Amino acid sequence: MKPPKSRTDGKTWSSLTFSLTFSVSVLSLALSLIALWYSALAPADMRASLGSDLVFRWEGGEGQKPPGPGWVPAGLMVVANCSFANNGAKVGEIKGVSLQLQDDDGTTWVFEPWFIVDEEKLIDAWGQSFDQRKSISWPTLAPARFHSIVLPGKQTAAYSYLFRSDPSFSKNIVLGPPHRFHVTLFTVSPGETQLRVQDQETLVLTPEWASLIGQSPSLSIAFEGVGDLVKKSLQK
Repeated sequence: MKPPKSRTDGKTWSSLTFSLTFSVSVLSLALSLIALWYSALAPADMRASLGSDLVFRWEGGEGQKPPGPGWVPAGLMVVANCSFANNGAKVGEIKGVSLQLQDDDGTTWVFEPWFIVDEEKLIDAWGQSFDQRKSISWPTLAPARFHSIVLPGKQTAAYSYLFRSDPSFSKNIVLGPPHRFHVTLFTVSPGETQLRVQDQETLVLTPEWASLIGQSPSLSIAFEGVGDLVKKSLQK
């Protein structure tokens, strides 16, 4: 005959059951609050990154003005693909973007975004003669000027931008000497007083490639580590 269970054993089991149930409830509540924070309450967290290469275009020669009212030669220009993501829950905004190429010798090339462009169509147009480009509507190549990027929470967007050199912040914009550039993408959002570093890459500019930038309609150079792919646009 088995001895009857003591009241102490029953109380101990009830206490353990209560503790386990309470712990599970607290954990569930904590997970729910965390999920609520990331899905609905977290502030905007705007991020930006560059694509795999930069497309260079020298716009300084005579008779090489692209078709478009009000266009003036802009010297050295760059086309870059930029991706944006809002990792927060609230609506976020990036009101400014800046691209900097800096060498250890002090050479600094700073570019500001000018237009949102259809990269493929723009590069194709650059490869055509000036007379051929006259018949191309500029808005088909560049649908809009640069504007703020506004994203709801957990959303992404990507744009190809035509950047023009900013002589006010640049130093030694000369094609010829070799450079090993530290490429930095900066952004600024409303309420921020300083530029935020978003992405950093390395780009090697050899004298040969610098010469091609001056002679070719456009030249695409991949960032270091992406590959040795160099796509040349040499159409006349």
